[in-house]
Amino acid sequence: MKHFLNYCENTRRTLRLANQYRSARRSTIILQDREVGLFSIYQQVLGALAVCKLIKSSLRIESDKGSYFTNGRPETGWWTYYFENDIYFPEYRQFDRTINIEPTKGAAKLTHLGNAMPRQQAHQLTRLLKLRPDVLNMIDSFACDNFSGNQIIGIHYRGTDKVRGRFSEAEHVSYTKIYEMIKMQKPETMIFVATDEQNFIDSMKDRLGDRLLSIDAQRSSDGLPIHHQTERAGVDFDCYKIGLEAIMDCFLLARTNLLIRTNSNLSKVSMYLNPRIPVIEM
Repeated sequence: MKHFLNYCENTRRTLRLANQYRSARRSTIILQDREVGLFSIYQQVLGALAVCKLIKSSLRIESDKGSYFTNGRPETGWWTYYFENDIYFPEYRQFDRTINIEPTKGAAKLTHLGNAMPRQQAHQLTRLLKLRPDVLNMIDSFACDNFSGNQIIGIHYRGTDKVRGRFSEAEHVSYTKIYEMIKMQKPETMIFVATDEQNFIDSMKDRLGDRLLSIDAQRSSDGLPIHHQTERAGVDFDCYKIGLEAIMDCFLLARTNLLIRTNSNLSKVSMYLNPRIPVIEM
């Protein structure tokens, strides 16, 4: 019943937004770039895809100003650093009329729509967002080297801005609480950890030893989110790699046998990518 009610509410949201953007003439909806995390934008794209599918509109993603844009790369925007396309439903581009979804207006509504979708419905939309072959190969290679033949628990621990500061969105979850949940699982199970917080990796490494798996990633040691580069004077982070590492973590979590997650768009998308994965919410 809960899933059915969620589906009904999600359908109402979709219809409200569709009516807002509906036109007698078919249009292209343009999502303008935002200074937010990659998977907040991913959720926004899912919401926009649901609306565009309903009103038969094409969708174009502008990604030339946000946190992941890197000067000197050949692509026109950072979205195509990782995904094959930045235009979706091109068959509906029959007119030149455009509707711009500005960051301060309709973008948040679309993100909330993407976040509220039932997993199976969202899964169908994620299949439209195909990774570039080079990115997919890196994910496949890590999984082949580390996941094959093993039972894997995926842990997503979101620290930094999710639980600190004026933009915090969730209660802090202690390291010990996560470890107690791991101890309830079979002792031979390998643990894949995805996190933006270096201290969490260090703590789990001390407790789990060789059972811990993680990608080699840039992580925060000062509580600031790594996608907010301008807040770190004198610290050099690679914007392209930050986005790549987030995508690798998300898609690898979707390949584990059990997902233990704190509140985050990243691991919410992992649930969409694999709608059958068992999930423990922390």
